[in-house]
Amino acid sequence: MENSEIKRLLWIFSLENSVKFGGKPNEKAILGKLINQNQELRSKIQEIKHILDEIVLEIS
Repeated sequence: MENSEIKRLLWIFSLENSVKFGGKPNEKAILGKLINQNQELRSKIQEIKHILDEIVLEIS
């Protein structure tokens, strides 16, 4: 999976989570959902966390 696709999914999951729970997105829940969909991303978890941190800051 390419970084652009990962980022797109992280944005979607983050916005869904934020709307569903009325506030700041839950990073653990978002990471879990992404990894659950694609197990091979476990090896890129640190890189994904960095991208997710940036997205959460923009949303919050």
